[in-house]
Amino acid sequence: MILELKAEERVKALPVLEESFSGMYLWHSKKTLFGCERVFALFENTIVGVIMLKRLSKRAGYVYYIATRPAFRRKGYASKLLEHSLQLFKDEGVEEVYASVREDNKPSLTLFESFGFKEIGFAD
Repeated sequence: MILELKAEERVKALPVLEESFSGMYLWHSKKTLFGCERVFALFENTIVGVIMLKRLSKRAGYVYYIATRPAFRRKGYASKLLEHSLQLFKDEGVEEVYASVREDNKPSLTLFESFGFKEIGFAD
């Protein structure tokens, strides 16, 4: 089940971030969790994954972070979160969705590519 987390509920997503990120990425993901527009969580008795979204403009959206607890990876949860989010953006009239993925994050690159995302450079 995918549910939107209200601002006061977002603290429940911290364990997912703490198990998924470290260093600067953990710090930034925590800051983003409480500052971004929308956060959705996927539940299987507990929160197993989260996705953070922002509307950049009338026609553009952005996926800040997508994270799945290590014990629940490779089970399709990140795909479900991304699919839900892309449909939400589409329903709201968003035509383009962007994300930023590190070059060495092969699982995330594969996930986004499977949904039709294309790699562009910062200068593009």
